[in-house]
Amino acid sequence: MLNKFYFSVLFGLAITLTACGDDDSSGVSGSFPDGGDPKFYCEVTDGTDSDGTIWVQFKLNIPNRMGKIEKSSIDKNGTEKGYYEESYYSLNSKEESMMCREMKKDIQGKEYITDFECGNGVAYIHYERTGVRKKNLDSTKEDFEKECEDYQSDWEDGYLD
Repeated sequence: MLNKFYFSVLFGLAITLTACGDDDSSGVSGSFPDGGDPKFYCEVTDGTDSDGTIWVQFKLNIPNRMGKIEKSSIDKNGTEKGYYEESYYSLNSKEESMMCREMKKDIQGKEYITDFECGNGVAYIHYERTGVRKKNLDSTKEDFEKECEDYQSDWEDGYLD
C-alpha cells in the first residue's frame, strides 16, 4: 500500500512537472547538460553502498525534450530517502512559471518532502520516510524497468521525437 502511495505522489508530480521556473530560483540546475544529451536512453541501475544502504535509480533522456531521474534508497534502519528530478530543455518563461507554481501547490503539506527547487527548466524534490522495507524497493525497480520499456517503445515508434 505504501508503494502505491509513493507512486501516486510521483505520478502526480510527473503530470504536474511539465514546465518549470521562477524568477527567484535562477540558481537551480539539474543533472543533465544544457539541451540534454544528444542520444535517447533509459536505464535502471541498483546497488548497495558500503554502509549497507540499498538503492535503485531510473534515468531517462529524451533528446531535445526532457531528462528525468528518480532514485530511492533504504538504509539499514529502514529510512527511505529519495530524489526526483525532471529537466526540460526548451521551455518559455510562462511554461516554467506555471510548472513551478503547480509543483509548489502539489507538495504543500507533504511533511515527508525535505527539499524542493524549481527553476531554469529543472524541478526536483528530496523526500524521506521511515519504516520502509526492501520489498518496496524491489517493486520500485520493477516499475522503473517497465517505465523504461514503455519509453523505449515510444521512442522506437517515433512518439517522442
